Amino acid sequence: MNRNDIVDSLGRIDEEMINEVDEVRGRYKVIEKKKPSPAWRKITALAACLLLVVGGVGHFFSIHGGMGSSGGGSQSGEEYMYYAGPVLPLTTAEEIPGIRAERHINYDFSDYDSYMTENSELGNELCRVSDKYVLTNDSKDDVTFDLYYPFVAALADSDLVPEVKVAGESVETILRAGPVSEKLADDSDYRTLISDIYSWEDFRNVLDREYLEKALADHPIPDEKVIVYELYDMYGDESDEAEAPTIAIEFTSDLANRKVLSYGFNGWEGDSVKGINNYNVFVPQYEWPGHEAKAYLIVIGEDLDDYQIKAYTDGGLGKEMDNAGAKVKRYECTFGDILKITCAEFLESYIYMDYGNNEHGSLDIDLEEFAGLVSEIIDDYGLLSDSPSDYFDTEDLTEVYGSALGVRVIYQCFSVTVPAEGSLEISLDMVKLPSRDFKGNDLARNGYDMLTKAGSKLLFDSQTASVSGTEYIYIIDQNFGFDLGKGVNEAALDPGTEHYFIDIGRLGEGGEPMTVPGGVRRSPMVMVFNIMFFAGLIGLIAAVFSSLRKI
Repeated sequence: MNRNDIVDSLGRIDEEMINEVDEVRGRYKVIEKKKPSPAWRKITALAACLLLVVGGVGHFFSIHGGMGSSGGGSQSGEEYMYYAGPVLPLTTAEEIPGIRAERHINYDFSDYDSYMTENSELGNELCRVSDKYVLTNDSKDDVTFDLYYPFVAALADSDLVPEVKVAGESVETILRAGPVSEKLADDSDYRTLISDIYSWEDFRNVLDREYLEKALADHPIPDEKVIVYELYDMYGDESDEAEAPTIAIEFTSDLANRKVLSYGFNGWEGDSVKGINNYNVFVPQYEWPGHEAKAYLIVIGEDLDDYQIKAYTDGGLGKEMDNAGAKVKRYECTFGDILKITCAEFLESYIYMDYGNNEHGSLDIDLEEFAGLVSEIIDDYGLLSDSPSDYFDTEDLTEVYGSALGVRVIYQCFSVTVPAEGSLEISLDMVKLPSRDFKGNDLARNGYDMLTKAGSKLLFDSQTASVSGTEYIYIIDQNFGFDLGKGVNEAALDPGTEHYFIDIGRLGEGGEPMTVPGGVRRSPMVMVFNIMFFAGLIGLIAAVFSSLRKI
């Protein structure tokens, strides 16, 4: 009898037999003892109700301005996908007796000079910031001292460097860049600073930790002897058989007796335990400033025993090819010498890759200063030591140079003389990028903010702020106290408030505030309350369903 036979036989059960069974069931009532509800079920239901109430109430008050509402993306920074950082106050290296300061900052939105449509989104429209100071000297003698103006930018952002004017005249300044990393509290490793900062509190904390002193410190460049293998005159044409001609220098190295750093290579293959190494680089194919690109191996310690130059059809190194190769030059120098050579090549190639050609922009960086900043990172992460930090995946200097170009606080340094019992006006004019989102429901909002203290050694009598060029924008959130509808475009700042922010949107063609549909900003606390609410709801439903099954 197979499965189908069993099913057929079941289908032929006499209906009278089924009726007899039902009759027997009706004569006897089986009485089951009802089990008490387990304690865990009561506790679960109680906890679910609690989560439901707390989550719902918390959600309501967070949305309507209570229970720690965040008050805008710029206020907490991390709410924006990109936090551009605040405008920071002018400072001195130390307090100057008899010098008092007044500050006035203006946000000019004149470049938001078009109306927004339903299908557009707010981008990096320019906001021009004018940060003005009046320094007053109460003493009977002229006072000369150095001033330092901090601004947030990458070393490559030459367009973001403020213009400094003293008594209405532009002055030359010296740029000093603050560090991009700092040692952790337990000295176990380093962490990046500005590029990992997403809130104004972090900026304040970093600047309070002697950041200016570190920016002004010298960055000595190592002068130890190294051996350099320079690959140049690389050649090899692309073809159907060779999609990406690749040149490699291969060698066996006992890493216990030497350290090998590289610059200009695209990849590394090998076995670090056995000391088998293959550093490879694509052959440049196009006529651009890097078409004569070079690649460098920097050997610290014992020289290489031997090496081979090989050519492959692609970066996979699976098949060797003919009619391709490179020349190799070996020489000895100091690490500082090769550092400056490779830094110069890096800056030249970066300008081209970033701007297309030198006419569209340049990095206003002194080579000696940049090499010093790179040297600082190398020292911080112990890349020349026997136990380097594993922050960088490889010992490729290209990655280190890119890190040196990262976002940091840069200081403009200049000297002033404030006349006896007189005053001096200083203005700093700059372009400020907005904090903003790139996707989601908040594309109709740009954020700007400022700090009133943040490590400044100046004694402020007052600080004020204003907005201008507001014809095409409206204020979504702020704590300055502006009221554009009533013509209140200026406000006095409370010296006890460290941080001020303004989030703005753009007006539509009819003068109406434009918002992205569904684009109501939700703070992290709202998300927490939402999770609590839905967790409580699910828990309550589960408890009720479990109880019903026991009835």
